[in-house]
Amino acid sequence: MSREERLTEFIQWWRDNITGDEKGEAQIFLDRLLQACGHPGALEVGRYEERVPRKKRHNKTTVSFADYVMRDTVLIEMKKRGENLAKHYDQLEDYWKGLTDKPRYALLCNFDEIWIYSFPTQFYDPVDFVKIEELVERADALEFLFAGSYKTPVFRNNLIEVTKDAAFSLSKIFRSLDKRKVDTQIAQHYVLQCMLALFSEDIGLLPSAIFARIIDYCLKNDEGDFSPRSYDLIKQLFMTMNTPGIEQYGMFYEVDYFNGGIFSDISPIPLSKTELIDMREASRQNWSKIKPAIFGTIFEESMNKDERHQIGAHFTNEHDIKLIIDPVIVNPWDERIEAANVADLKLLHAELCDYKVLDPACGSGNFLYIAYIEMKKLEQRLFDRLRGLDATLPENRVSVKQFYGMDINSFAVELAKVTMMIAKKIAVDVTGSDENPLPLDNMDDNIVQADALFTDWVDFDACIGNPPYFGAKRLKQEHPASYINQIRKPLIPTVHGQCRLLALAGFAKLIL
Repeated sequence: MSREERLTEFIQWWRDNITGDEKGEAQIFLDRLLQACGHPGALEVGRYEERVPRKKRHNKTTVSFADYVMRDTVLIEMKKRGENLAKHYDQLEDYWKGLTDKPRYALLCNFDEIWIYSFPTQFYDPVDFVKIEELVERADALEFLFAGSYKTPVFRNNLIEVTKDAAFSLSKIFRSLDKRKVDTQIAQHYVLQCMLALFSEDIGLLPSAIFARIIDYCLKNDEGDFSPRSYDLIKQLFMTMNTPGIEQYGMFYEVDYFNGGIFSDISPIPLSKTELIDMREASRQNWSKIKPAIFGTIFEESMNKDERHQIGAHFTNEHDIKLIIDPVIVNPWDERIEAANVADLKLLHAELCDYKVLDPACGSGNFLYIAYIEMKKLEQRLFDRLRGLDATLPENRVSVKQFYGMDINSFAVELAKVTMMIAKKIAVDVTGSDENPLPLDNMDDNIVQADALFTDWVDFDACIGNPPYFGAKRLKQEHPASYINQIRKPLIPTVHGQCRLLALAGFAKLIL
């Protein structure tokens, strides 16, 4: 029997027999699904109710049971029919992290739909969604389930690739402005303002497609090489975004106040026809799918590249970031929240809202972004416990203003500010919070251009990040002797030649 025939037969069996009872039908459903994928059965290639050691609490290790694990291949967690699978993401991630031999993929299934996760490459969002009734047409996304298959799965929600496309499409505009000799800082700031507008119209902070419509209007109505309307209309949009209150009339009807500092300085630029076409291309990307944790690094890299395939090779992915964030921030707080009573929970929340995080070499803010999202998720877990105990919720909230960063690269600093401003809205969507994401928070005092080796640090509770690591030769190539001596003298006055120094309380590693 062919693959298509087996899947067709399974779909018919599913229609005739499955009611969606998690406890009563999960195992037979998985057994028949794996038979349709060419295996003898589920028990022949994996285990039901796989033991998963969990975090230690009160010096004890708790044990949970994952619904099904096919060793090295997939973890599957079943939920009842109609269940919102997004609510069970944290459970799936915890199970995956708890397994000693972590499978390549993880699935959530509610009998009607399968959400596919690939944690080593993409946290938070599934790489694909497959409906049971579409298994025949969408089998390529589940290639890893099929016996003897060595084909690479084809996923339709690979957000890393979406992020690369969006970054490259926007970077073309900066490169064009740079060739026109527009001042570099003005061009960078302008492109960041456009980037925030593109994000905002796709994630609901601006009226839908308002920025895209301005671009289309300019392309249709302006003649010649440059667009005077782009100078006027984009400037007016940015000015409206910087004006308190919600616009009540006209072209910018319902545009709300953004604040955030990024629109306090507006330097309008008349775009060329080519730049408008590139901007239209950028506006056609789905910016709600962009991964802010890696966008800044990819965007910064792409600004000096003419080919899309040359970008995105060097960024710290979410999986690696969470290897730092989880043990430093998430796990200790999670244990405290789990063990607390009502009175302690309220005290814990006040402490959480005063908890400060620093990245002294923050780049475009990817570590700070993930730390903020994870702290907002911790806050929601704390609120869930309070709700379960019929307690009132505190009014204050974890804020991006609790996060601080430094970097020597001025553009990376500006990118980090925008990343953290966007994070406020993303966190509202991820956690289901009732907070109003506007106005955005001004991060000018939190994320600054500075050399962490020679700058006073803010008081912090957690220090995170991925600091630069230079060998002696590269350090001498990129910095003058005066800079190197400035490091040497106060720290290692008696050491000569090449040595390894752990500086800044063991955080920044430099080879001198």
